Amino acid sequence: MYAYEGEDGNYYQVTPCTETGNKYQHSKVFYEGGIRLCPVLVDKAAGTATEQYRTQIMVDGKPQYISACVPDAANSTTTIEETTNGCDDPGNWTHDLSAGVSYSQSRFYYDTKLGREYVTGCMSNSTTYPHDVTVTGWKNNDDELYAQQLVSISINVNGTEYPIASNYLMDGTAQISYAYNGFEDTEDPKRAYYETCNLFYPSDRSDVYTRPDGTKYSVPVGDGAAKDQGDKCARMFDGWKNNDEELYAQKLISITLNVDGVEKQIESAYLADGAEKIPYTHDGIEEVEDSSRAYYDVCNLLYPSNKSDIYTRPDGTIYAIPIGDGEVVDKGDKCVRMFDGWKNNDEELYAQKLISITLNADGVEKQIESAYLADGAEKIPYTHDGIEEVEDSSRAYYDGCNLLYPSNKRDIYTRPDGTEYAIPLGDGAVVDKGDKCVRTVETAEVYVKDVITSQKVRTDTPLRGVHVVDSTGQDIAIGTLAVIETNLPTRISSTGSPHCPPVRYNTTYVDMTVTLEHYKAVLTRHRIQYPDGTSDYTSEERGRPYVADVDHRQTQGVCRPNRND
Repeated sequence: MYAYEGEDGNYYQVTPCTETGNKYQHSKVFYEGGIRLCPVLVDKAAGTATEQYRTQIMVDGKPQYISACVPDAANSTTTIEETTNGCDDPGNWTHDLSAGVSYSQSRFYYDTKLGREYVTGCMSNSTTYPHDVTVTGWKNNDDELYAQQLVSISINVNGTEYPIASNYLMDGTAQISYAYNGFEDTEDPKRAYYETCNLFYPSDRSDVYTRPDGTKYSVPVGDGAAKDQGDKCARMFDGWKNNDEELYAQKLISITLNVDGVEKQIESAYLADGAEKIPYTHDGIEEVEDSSRAYYDVCNLLYPSNKSDIYTRPDGTIYAIPIGDGEVVDKGDKCVRMFDGWKNNDEELYAQKLISITLNADGVEKQIESAYLADGAEKIPYTHDGIEEVEDSSRAYYDGCNLLYPSNKRDIYTRPDGTEYAIPLGDGAVVDKGDKCVRTVETAEVYVKDVITSQKVRTDTPLRGVHVVDSTGQDIAIGTLAVIETNLPTRISSTGSPHCPPVRYNTTYVDMTVTLEHYKAVLTRHRIQYPDGTSDYTSEERGRPYVADVDHRQTQGVCRPNRND
């Protein structure tokens, strides 16, 4: 076909597609990059598998497919085969326990250039294996008092035994009855009870049977005879019963029972009838400090005391009868005094030490005073360090390019705490921080002049003037030669109207040429920028002018006959 490219850049078809006479060889392609292009057609009924292909041609060195998938029945049909490969695990076979046989499995496949491909999964076939049965135990039915034999089932595949079921109860297995052995009574310690200190065990009566496997099975039928285990009591001293009102004590005892190693408390802290009354021992009068009522007298800690009449009980404990207050005990000065800063007197140029006072009573610390100025504390004078001048950036100002810092004059002292104390004395010297101006050199191309020239091309035409437009838009008639140095750059506006000779018909000619030359030069200026943001140019230099660009025009005139001729 033929096409052309339009002004919009798109191609437009002019003729329809026609045959060119070029021929392309057809190829059958079954695989691409080791991957099958088309699915294999499987005919299970016929037992065959046929591969498919697509037709391919090469156009400009690139492959293109020109057909869908097509069966290659003549050359690529193969027979579907059966195999047990991959299906030989008896664990996946079908086992008919009732029939006593197991069915093996196989699957169907066909071979291709890519290897073996399977048509089906594993499924049962006609090959069978008989079951081997071995007695392995009994299934007891205690409710019905009979048992049935259990068996294990296996098959032999190529000399290897594979278990199918274990401890399996086959249908129709005979029921074997339990043998009756009479009854027996069994002591039950969990239901033990006592009469006084005697321990009795009830008993459980059961009918006893022997199962076919030789084990015993008992069926409870009620209670048997209780059995006396004897006096199991143990009696031991278990403390005192104190009578503080009558100032005597009596011994207590505990009673326990031990049955077959199991001890049980019958009584504890038991007061037997007629127990002996043992009197308390009188120890005299004593006073005991009472820290719970402690108080302070300035820095001294004082403990009140409690007066008591003291007795010792038979168990060794003390019994005290309160009889009022005793003496107050002075525990001494408990104050702790430590340095706690300074009190500065800047007017008189001295400082005094402050202290903190704390009390520690039986490990409990309490703040009494903090930052306390004791009477008569020593006055320690400040150290005189001399006169100094300190720059004051907040009053900074500029003198031209120079940054100036006024300074403050101060009389300097060091307090005892190490801090500084300054007495202002007025202004000090002004400190020059140096030149802070920024100086740069700037260069730029600038228009310096435009030169316009014109000349005749034909001798029989007049030389006419030229018009230009300057940068302000002003149209200027400049004649045939001019140099313009303001409102640059300019551009050519017109060259006037052609003048035809008396006799000239339908003639086109070039009557004048015009040349506009733009001259530029490099302007170099030295700039100084002040800290306040203002700036000045200190000098500038302009380089040699050069022609930056040229505009060349030719004017054409067309002469036609005069209608009055």
